[in-house]
Amino acid sequence: MSSGRLSDLFHHPFLNPWAHRGHERDSWPEAVATVADCLNLSGMWDKAHATADLYSVRFTYWVDGRMHTGCFKTRTKYAAGDTLMVRHDPLHHERNSADPVEKLKTGLLVAAAVTLIALYFVLVWHL
Repeated sequence: MSSGRLSDLFHHPFLNPWAHRGHERDSWPEAVATVADCLNLSGMWDKAHATADLYSVRFTYWVDGRMHTGCFKTRTKYAAGDTLMVRHDPLHHERNSADPVEKLKTGLLVAAAVTLIALYFVLVWHL
């Protein structure tokens, strides 16, 4: 595969169940990303399970003279040097359209859980 739109991959309704929802990422600026490597993950954990190959694709892109990296998993094999269009956060260029929304929300959920647990122990300790 010589080129494609990574942002389309993550906004396709059959590949991403949240694709129908409008999202701030739709307005992020685009950058050309270059595939650095494509690692075949198939069979690494379950050699007896027969499915289509799964690849981990690592890519790089440049914003304001600084290089940033990203990674995504796909069933499509890419070659080093292939180009993709990615969207990046205009305020935090290291965030890109390959970052799952869930990953971005996970940090907040973990922080909230830790806070609640700490609050529980503080209340139990002082009562």
